[in-house]
Amino acid sequence: HNYTTEEELCILEHVIKARKMGVTTDAKIWKDILANG
Repeated sequence: HNYTTEEELCILEHVIKARKMGVTTDAKIWKDILANG
């Protein structure tokens, strides 16, 4: 799956937000991304 730039920015935003909240595991970050779409 090739991500569009928009999708990448959205994912990046989620990752940054998650890291700020102290979420360090990628699995939790991805679960969060998938849950929030």
